[in-house]
Amino acid sequence: GIYMIVFKVDLPFVAEYIDKNGKYLVLDNLQDPGNLGTLLRTADAVGVSGVVMTDNCVDLYNPKVVRSAMGSTTRLDLFVVDSFLNVATLFDELGIVTNAAVVRDGENITEFDFDRPCAVVIGNEGKGLPKEHSDICKNRVTISMHGNIESLNAACAGTIILWEMFRGGSHG
Repeated sequence: GIYMIVFKVDLPFVAEYIDKNGKYLVLDNLQDPGNLGTLLRTADAVGVSGVVMTDNCVDLYNPKVVRSAMGSTTRLDLFVVDSFLNVATLFDELGIVTNAAVVRDGENITEFDFDRPCAVVIGNEGKGLPKEHSDICKNRVTISMHGNIESLNAACAGTIILWEMFRGGSHG
């Protein structure tokens, strides 16, 4: 037989583990393991301070998540939190601005100022963020769409927003 001790990689979501000057990705009710893994890999690539997942997300330790993250789970600060309200409350207390990614009626991400400490919140693949969660966030951001498409895959949208968040400051 095989015997091993394996340590979980997620950290407690408490102030001492949060960089008050950081930029974070928050995932709320993300269900597809491939999307989670892709977003973890992207977050690692752009240099986020950490990724926060609500406990209604797909399991961080799902084999497909681990495979598609390509090792990023061991390089990122990862947090699994029991409620979105707890995430928003702690970030607010630390001065980290929460920005809800919404399909419409948000500020265009190419004009949004991501220079300050902030977090972008990505919701469920099919339903997006619940209105009560986007209402808790300080701002709403949107990817401008052209043509006949209404929305993007969660991993694709998250990647675009993370790129804007880290590409060099204010765009407006």
